[in-house]
Amino acid sequence: MRANPRVASYVRMKCFKENPSVKSGPVAFILWLCCLIGICGLHRIYLGRFWTGLLWIFTFGLLGVGQLIDLFLLPGMVREENLTSRLQAIERERRHVPVR
Repeated sequence: MRANPRVASYVRMKCFKENPSVKSGPVAFILWLCCLIGICGLHRIYLGRFWTGLLWIFTFGLLGVGQLIDLFLLPGMVREENLTSRLQAIERERRHVPVR
């Protein structure tokens, strides 16, 4: 059964405008830069990866190697977190919108 395109459009519009959990790439990068003052892993905690963030904090970013690798993985991590939060918001809205 196909979804009503008007309902799908409404859900998409509502989820994108009202989703406060959208993560920012520049904020994640600034948190990544905190490694320069000795606090590694804040960017991972910000992006919802709490346990690896703690690991990064206690091991100084896996002795700097993991921190350096994260510099290149950071855009993908932000994109993945934003897609996940959007999908969750769409699913929440979908449960509340009656289907005819």
